[in-house]
Amino acid sequence: MNSTGTLIATLAYLLSIAICIVALFVVPVNRKPSSATAWLMLIFGLPYLGALLFFMLGSPKLSRRRRAQQRTMDDMLRKTVADARQRPELQAVFDAPILPRYEPFVQLNANLGGLPAVACNRVELLSDYAGAVDRIVQAIEGAQHYVHVEYYIFADDATGGKVVDALIDAQQRGVACRVLIDHIGNSRFNRTVLERLRAGDVAAHLMLPMRIFDGERSRFDLRNHRKIVVVDGEVGFTGSQNLIDRDYHKRSNREKGLYYIELVARVSGPVVRQLNAAFLTDWYAETDMIPDPIAAPEIHAAVAPQTAATLTDYTLEMHDRIMTQFLSRKQGVATETQNQGPALRAAAIGKALITARDEEQDPFTALQTVMPWERFVATVTEAETLLQPKTGDYLDGLGAYYPQLRKYSPLLLDTFTFAGAPSGTSLLKALQILQEINAGVRKKVPGTAPRSFVMPRWADHVLTPTGIDRQYYEFATLHELRNHLRAGDVWVRGSRQFRGFDDYLIPPAAWAAQKQTDEWTLAVP
Repeated sequence: MNSTGTLIATLAYLLSIAICIVALFVVPVNRKPSSATAWLMLIFGLPYLGALLFFMLGSPKLSRRRRAQQRTMDDMLRKTVADARQRPELQAVFDAPILPRYEPFVQLNANLGGLPAVACNRVELLSDYAGAVDRIVQAIEGAQHYVHVEYYIFADDATGGKVVDALIDAQQRGVACRVLIDHIGNSRFNRTVLERLRAGDVAAHLMLPMRIFDGERSRFDLRNHRKIVVVDGEVGFTGSQNLIDRDYHKRSNREKGLYYIELVARVSGPVVRQLNAAFLTDWYAETDMIPDPIAAPEIHAAVAPQTAATLTDYTLEMHDRIMTQFLSRKQGVATETQNQGPALRAAAIGKALITARDEEQDPFTALQTVMPWERFVATVTEAETLLQPKTGDYLDGLGAYYPQLRKYSPLLLDTFTFAGAPSGTSLLKALQILQEINAGVRKKVPGTAPRSFVMPRWADHVLTPTGIDRQYYEFATLHELRNHLRAGDVWVRGSRQFRGFDDYLIPPAAWAAQKQTDEWTLAVP
């Protein structure tokens, strides 16, 4: 018993030393010296507890997926700002005079958030706690297109319940209402408020949810404290106040007569669209979706009113990237699967030969212990085949991603009007069939559906003994839509990047007028 205890103690001591040594190389990386020193002191003093806390709290970063989503939104906002700056009517918005002493702070904000300072705003400060909530309710009651609400704490009580009622009423009269609530910050009130909102068909989601088995390392201390309300892109509210009674439902506060004093800003002007950009970024992070541009076209104008052409181009570019991502995933999986088996067998053969040489054994006998001679010959042949150009069909299993495709493909086809050259006629008819299936006019892809656009590598998956495979037909159609848009033989009405050739020409009426006046111009976009 004593020897066992001694052994355990020795192993624990050695492990603690190992933890400290590893910490010396891991903790200081990309960390301030003061922070690194504090972590190292904790780990050296309490190796096991310190290592556990560092694993849980040491990284200030969110998951890779969320960081990738943030980069996507950053790129979209950057393009939106650049496009808006080119519009002469918006120069007054972006060229607002800023006092020199404030310029460093403005520039820091622009660098961190991707949104510049804008003028032409109106701000009204609301210091009355209940009055601020009443103003929010009043704005929601007057909404015509959409309402976006994002809060750290949102309780269905006497205070927050007014907003819940207003959101449900707005949703029932056709206004698109979306709500985001922090998972941990609102943990005491999530169940009741979410049940009420969702029962009223209001789209509501938790921000930065804590899930043990979601494939992400979620930190409970990284929370979203934003308090935002945006109504129709015209009016916004932000500040320090949450949607909850002033005592925060704490008995100690009531007994001591303590109540929260907060400040809310009611804003209008271009800054409202910047608030909306923050909401859309968080909505995308939690739902993988950007709200419908048809139901509320203003919500995509994050900084200033955007042209429909810009929004169309962004959506089509996103479709291009999504299709590329689907195919690259499957190609990588196919290559990995194709190479794994021969590599494992080669490793087993190599180990057997090394062991035979070290122990002075007959190599052929050692080889026979791993696999029969015939199998060895087949393995060599298989390895030679792998060195040839890859012929494996990486489209196998692509259907596993079909649910992800369906998250946006019906909206894509329903939102835009596609046209094209004669070479794209077959593809356009296929798009129409998919639209009819989405609308319930058809139940399946008919056997007479156009297939001339289907590439040979897709044919075996699209055409099956029982007919046309719906999932692969849709994949192949949307994949070819991407290719035809790139080639320019399919175009989209209202797009600037993917418009038809005739749109680049001078309109017939203008051309006739120019011939009469002998004044020649170019139709430059």
